[in-house]
Amino acid sequence: GKSGGTRYASGGRQVSSGGIGSGSTGSDQLRSSSEKYGSSSIGSEQPESSAIGIGGASASSALMAGGIGEVDCIVLVYDLDRVETFYRLENHWLPLIERCYSGHLPVIIAGNKMDLFSQMSAAAASDEQTLARSRQQIVSILQRFKFVRQCIKCSAKNLLNVDEVFLKAQQAVLYPITPLYDLNEGRIAPDCRRAFTRIFRMYDKDNDGLLSNAEINTFQNDAFNVPLVERDLAGWKKVVSKNNPTTD
Repeated sequence: GKSGGTRYASGGRQVSSGGIGSGSTGSDQLRSSSEKYGSSSIGSEQPESSAIGIGGASASSALMAGGIGEVDCIVLVYDLDRVETFYRLENHWLPLIERCYSGHLPVIIAGNKMDLFSQMSAAAASDEQTLARSRQQIVSILQRFKFVRQCIKCSAKNLLNVDEVFLKAQQAVLYPITPLYDLNEGRIAPDCRRAFTRIFRMYDKDNDGLLSNAEINTFQNDAFNVPLVERDLAGWKKVVSKNNPTTD
């Protein structure tokens, strides 16, 4: 929708920023492909999408000057067939975004040109090592920069996962994780903990400090309007037992 004359995408505007290595071409291709593919939707919601392609010196100058306008999410694009563009994200763009937005702006990383990467991988003898190294690089990025919400490989040329890139950007804005979970501390946020505690007390009808199968099923019906499946209940109990070994 609109607010104060500003167009918003996913509850806010989006910026697709390509690094100097990949240039603004990658972000422009991704944006153009998303327009051809069609707008993504989340459930019954139809958030308005507004993507801006910007890269190179323009993006650096804007970030150093204090930010890229009124944005709620950034999509960083790099070339999968040029490893130096990935290192550029890690050593330049992400630290710059972190300084500019203090780690509060969600970022989606899109590895573009997956069609070329697939062709090279099929011919590469060390394919498994390459994939393992790629996964480790992504894990390192996620651990170091907590504001990075997702890393997705895509192909603007073949329209592969393009909708997924912008869908994740929309979700990062519409359903932010920070009110629920403190990524830096690695634990549930205080307000979320209080909400969970209140919900627990509401459904602990016999006040024994535990939720019985019947009480959990009541919560399931009230929250989702469907009965609890026995398989899911067993799965929940398994998770609780794993994290609380002393709990029966």
